[in-house]
Amino acid sequence: MIKVRFVRELGVGVAGAAALAGAGAHMTACAAPTSDVGNSSAATTVVTSTNPIAPGTGSLALADMQLAYASTSGGDEFIRTGETLALTLSWNDVYWSLCNTQCNTIENVDPSRFQGVANIRFFATDGSVASTAQLAVHWDASGDGAATTDSFVVPPSVPHFAVSFAFTDTYTGTTVSFTEGQVGHSQFAVFGAFLPNKEVLFDNDQGGNARQRVIEGGPLVAGANVTLSFADWRADRVVNKDSLNLTIGQGTSESRFGVQNIAIQGQLTYNVAAVYSTDGGNTWSAPLNLPGVQNPDDLSNPTSYGRTAYQATLQLPGGATDFLVAFHVQAILTANPNYEYVNTWDQAPNGQTYQLGQQYVLVDTWDNNGSADGNYEVAVVQGSN
Repeated sequence: MIKVRFVRELGVGVAGAAALAGAGAHMTACAAPTSDVGNSSAATTVVTSTNPIAPGTGSLALADMQLAYASTSGGDEFIRTGETLALTLSWNDVYWSLCNTQCNTIENVDPSRFQGVANIRFFATDGSVASTAQLAVHWDASGDGAATTDSFVVPPSVPHFAVSFAFTDTYTGTTVSFTEGQVGHSQFAVFGAFLPNKEVLFDNDQGGNARQRVIEGGPLVAGANVTLSFADWRADRVVNKDSLNLTIGQGTSESRFGVQNIAIQGQLTYNVAAVYSTDGGNTWSAPLNLPGVQNPDDLSNPTSYGRTAYQATLQLPGGATDFLVAFHVQAILTANPNYEYVNTWDQAPNGQTYQLGQQYVLVDTWDNNGSADGNYEVAVVQGSN
């Protein structure tokens, strides 16, 4: 289980900050806490279940030529190994791609005229095709234009699968294919394929509140790998992005409305690093840099594009008793006008004017559960889970 624990012993706040001091030119150390050092009387709050998440059921719905996943068993946004899935689609969505001039109008066409199949390709870790499945499309006998496919079970050791369709017109004998490239969001990530290795995702719920989840469910396993994933929107909240002044200078823009004065903004990025302990906070790791990963698997569903997660994978020691972690987050502004001409440069945080291409630390802070000496705790067990 993930437990949120306020650790006020000499831990993340001091050892972590000192370790991060050498993490790079822009990853500077946060100030060490000074309050209540050595005070271990702090509460623990359970924020998730202790049980591994059992495979459920779900639907992949085709709408506007784009697929979206939804759990039908009360689950979350993640597809897991062993889950039973089926595809759904509507005649209204595929009519214009399937029909030729002989169809006349949509009201005069029986959808069952088109015999369809959904083709599933399951991929191995190296990107090769591990297996395939072909599912028949069944049009609703009521004539409402809805269709479902046969169900399939996500096989083990498969981190991704992709979906395409083919429909044969029984009147003309022609076949129309909706390839993986033509179907939006045709590829899906699968979690739990390589247990006991697990991922802990630090993101936000729909209300913007910070949350921590072991995607596969249950505790971490000593000796296994754990991937830490820190979401971009989480970083936005941690540094209070909306409050940051990203303007690096003033310029002009010429358009059909004439010449206008504009504020030119720089490029905001994040440096994220983690410090962790596997022995109850007695010792702490060196800083672990979490590089940004574009369009990561854990932020790809249902159809989130352009997202970034800061991720790194580590192996827990065989004798790990628990896993404590805190994150050091820096908001970095690069004086990059993105091909816009700067007439005058504004004043930078260092008191001088911004210099083209230079980087400036706007915020330097910790995500450590709202406490100067806090951290997040994930339970660890021995053996497989």
